[in-house]
Amino acid sequence: MKYDSRHAEFRQIRSSFLSFLKQNDLSPNDATTSFVCYEEPQYPLSQAYLEQMREIHHRNKAVHFRKEITKLWGESNLSAKETETFRAKYLEFPSKIEESLVNRLDKYSSELKVIVRGQLLKRMESALANIKSLRSQAYMLDDDSMLGFDLYENGTNEQLRSHTENFEKEAENIKRGMVQRARITKPLHDWDNSFEKLIELHQKSQDPERLKNRGGQLLRDERARKALKHQLVKQEKQILEISETNKGNDRFIINGKNLEEYFAAKWEDLDRIHSSFINNRKMKRK
Repeated sequence: MKYDSRHAEFRQIRSSFLSFLKQNDLSPNDATTSFVCYEEPQYPLSQAYLEQMREIHHRNKAVHFRKEITKLWGESNLSAKETETFRAKYLEFPSKIEESLVNRLDKYSSELKVIVRGQLLKRMESALANIKSLRSQAYMLDDDSMLGFDLYENGTNEQLRSHTENFEKEAENIKRGMVQRARITKPLHDWDNSFEKLIELHQKSQDPERLKNRGGQLLRDERARKALKHQLVKQEKQILEISETNKGNDRFIINGKNLEEYFAAKWEDLDRIHSSFINNRKMKRK
């Protein structure tokens, strides 16, 4: 009966340790080979041998968690006071390691992973926002399908770190590319700003309240609208001339379109706004 009981305990300790090794992608060391690599005990199953197995099991787990905790401290922004207090209390191992200590280290390691994960998520969210902002400035909004935060937030901490580092590298690449694109993007920003003003003037010209204005404001607005439209056409031509010197170079693809398509789409937007006002006015007359 005693042997059966000890044999069951041997299997339980062995199974527990094998599970621990598998979960943490670890290999048996010299101290654990005798009871991990063999399904049957290689030594007499005395109580002392089982105690030795438990101690080796606990010590291996404790050493693993100590390494993991130390690594996580390096990845977190915890204060030195907090880490040193825990180190002095729990990481200076006694001659015999109890299961309660192993459980405490395991629990603390899990808590640290949550802290580090929160920091990684914030860092990744910031990196994604930075990329979107830079792409907007650089007219590179052709494909943001892989910039959704929800695509990555369920990954492991290591996956989050890898994605975040890649995003941060991409942001740096965009910054470097923006210098090359500036010959087009700088005048294009000016063109877009002018175009927004044209839309405002166009909307103003369709507002029925404009008829209440006196003092020649209607005439001034119309002159401003025509002058701005003339200026836009001129700026557009200049930008296209600049792009001709780099024809075929995808650095001057603007939000997934070539420049001609980009300008055409903008003018179509203005036409749609005009058509919308006309249709709304007709609906009100019915």
